[in-house]
Amino acid sequence: YVKSKQYEKKLFLNVMHGHDKGFVFIAALALMAILAIVSTVAVITTTTDIKISGNYKSSVQAFYITEAGVERAKGVLKTNSFDKVLNGTHGGSPGILNFGTSTSFAGGTYTVRVFDDDNDGDGNILNDSNGMVKIIGTGTVSTGSTRTIEVMVSKADLDDFPAAVSMVDPDVKMEFRSDALSVTGIDTNYVPGPPEGTTPGTGTSKNGVASQGTTTATYSPLNAQDKITGVGTATPDIIGTTTPNLADLQAIRLKLIAMPGITTYSGPTSLGSVTTLGTRTNPQITYVNDSLDITGNVTGVGILIVDKELEVSGTFIFEGIILVGICLTCPGEFEGSGNSKIFGAVVVANHNGEAELEMEGTASIYYSTFAIDLALDATFAIVSWREVY
Repeated sequence: YVKSKQYEKKLFLNVMHGHDKGFVFIAALALMAILAIVSTVAVITTTTDIKISGNYKSSVQAFYITEAGVERAKGVLKTNSFDKVLNGTHGGSPGILNFGTSTSFAGGTYTVRVFDDDNDGDGNILNDSNGMVKIIGTGTVSTGSTRTIEVMVSKADLDDFPAAVSMVDPDVKMEFRSDALSVTGIDTNYVPGPPEGTTPGTGTSKNGVASQGTTTATYSPLNAQDKITGVGTATPDIIGTTTPNLADLQAIRLKLIAMPGITTYSGPTSLGSVTTLGTRTNPQITYVNDSLDITGNVTGVGILIVDKELEVSGTFIFEGIILVGICLTCPGEFEGSGNSKIFGAVVVANHNGEAELEMEGTASIYYSTFAIDLALDATFAIVSWREVY
């Protein structure tokens, strides 16, 4: 009996020991399966994260490449007329800038195109009529990632002058009291000195004077009329015209004097000694809400707006656009004398009497597309920015 019980106990222990081995084996297999699944998931997750990280890096790189192209386009548009870019004068094809259609940059390329504003209403995609154009830039990297940015930019629509001097009024009075003065619509650039000088411009030349009204002009001596020159064959080169439009000029004036960062003088103002009204690297908008008398050594680059009389004498050298008497109640009159030199364009209006222009001495007004573009640089602004998906 005792031997029988011992045998049963031994048999039970052997059976249980065999079950232990089977359980451990099954548990080991399950653990290995779990570890295999976890490892596979970890590999997939890591690979996915690496791909996501790589795609994000490529996307960011494409974005910054795009921004570089757009910034370069903005720099070109600041110092060139929108029309030149739209009609292909600047880059050889409509909407193409002078750096071409595809530019390598930081391991990728960017392409930039300039388009006319869709809302200007002129029906001509090669001409800007509201001072706004659209830049669309796309950046691409080697992985194929691309980003596209659209930016609307604006400048004052003041690049279409018919002459070096535009007289905007039904009645116009002009006096030229020297045969040493000069008013020319031939495109001319200023060369700062010493030695100071001029060079031919590369833009389109215009007439010497454009008048919208009945003109009374006197010359003393008589050959002073030979100093009014331009693209016209007659001397003096004075034409009748209906441009620029006074209402448009008034609207532009309001926008200009409301811009941030302009220099404003209130009341009758006199500027002399050494005064700078802007530079080529920092063109300036200067606004005088009354009369302005410039004497002595004064230089400037940008836009000068004078609501009443502008009298210039001494050594005055200015590159840009001068607007005199543009507002509805502004009695505009321009008097130039001494050794003054103005490069760009001058507009004189007077709605309560007659627009008056008086010049003597060696005073000179040169039409200059270069100076006009410099002036418009001061009005450049970003209207809108968005990424295109």
